[in-house]
Amino acid sequence: MRVVVDNSPEDLARREASDRFEQALVSLTANLIRVARGAGQGYEVPRQTAELVRALSAYWDAFGHYPPTDTYNTVLNWEKPYNPDLPDGEGLRESGLEAITRGSLQIVASRLLGQHLQIAAGESQVAAGMRFVEEGREISRKAWAAKRAAAAPKAKVIKKKRGGPPKPSW
Repeated sequence: MRVVVDNSPEDLARREASDRFEQALVSLTANLIRVARGAGQGYEVPRQTAELVRALSAYWDAFGHYPPTDTYNTVLNWEKPYNPDLPDGEGLRESGLEAITRGSLQIVASRLLGQHLQIAAGESQVAAGMRFVEEGREISRKAWAAKRAAAAPKAKVIKKKRGGPPKPSW
């Protein structure tokens, strides 16, 4: 068996430019988020920004245009899709954590821009996420308690005789 791959120099240049752009965009974005929370490498922002500009230039050279908007959305999409097959409240808990994260990012971005209505919207999303997490935990707790009760050995029921306490034998 013989495998033949026909990657033209143009195809290779496009793949390399696309990969370089994605890596530069992700690196800069992740660092900016970390800097905003007080833990990133602020000194790296100028270098990472320059690298993103160089990657965009290479992308332009390879494709004849800059990356379309949906490319940015796809590259920076970190959300996990909802998984309805998760057991006993885990799906609700995961959805809640996703909502908390999205709301938190909304709050940070809105604080940076001074957008008070958007801050409130982010706070609402965080609160809704917290409710989902708590509901998921309660479902998980009840399911765990039911499993534990089902696995416990059955207690033997002893019936008391009527007639009061036993009388002393003296």
